[in-house]
Amino acid sequence: MARSSRGDGRLVIGFGVPDGPCVPLPPGAFPVPVMPWVLSLVLAQVSQAPSTRTPPTQQIGKESVETGEKAYRDGQRATAHEQRLALFAEGVTRARAYLAQHPDAPEGLLWLVANLGGHALERGKLLALGAIPEIEQTLKRLDEVAPSFEGGAGARGLARLYQKAPALISVGSAKRARQHYERALALGPNHIANQALAADFFWDQGDRDRARSLAEAAAKQPALRADTPDAREWREIVEQVLGRTVTVNP
Repeated sequence: MARSSRGDGRLVIGFGVPDGPCVPLPPGAFPVPVMPWVLSLVLAQVSQAPSTRTPPTQQIGKESVETGEKAYRDGQRATAHEQRLALFAEGVTRARAYLAQHPDAPEGLLWLVANLGGHALERGKLLALGAIPEIEQTLKRLDEVAPSFEGGAGARGLARLYQKAPALISVGSAKRARQHYERALALGPNHIANQALAADFFWDQGDRDRARSLAEAAAKQPALRADTPDAREWREIVEQVLGRTVTVNP
């Protein structure tokens, strides 16, 4: 993963969900310093729903439309801000409607998280923080009702959230990140997202041998060479850990 130089910023924590207004802390409350680039990084990564399944650009099914998957994928590809905002909002609406008809359906929970993160980022860094509590709770529910779905997507998403979120907002925690990466790897030891993202975590934690072992495993996966947003992130991690370039499929 590319590393950015940190720029300090101050952000007043708001409460609510991305679909509604962000309510600031009461007057006089101390504004919590949160680095906006970190917040963007967190939401960008949990909004990605890494999957080795065929994306709907190649195979569009009714379920991918109803769950909000297609709206999310279209939002990823959209070039205009307003179009992305509308597509992610549509994805949130579709995922909520799908969950109303199919309570706790793992595909609905997964694409709700993805669209919540994408929509929050499009609304801007100062409002995006309000999405994190719902994203965390939805990932917990996914991990509870379908722990093995998409190779441990719930545990993997929680691990990434705890790894990248600032501890100042009581979400970031290296200890909880480690626990959930270990859980994701136990549930899906051969899932490329588990291997690549865990490699990034262990590299940051100074466990270089563990990181290299996971990156080597990810480097052998055909999915690493795909031209998709998820695969590009995985390649950046693997290339950083292993110190070599990964060839992309033509």
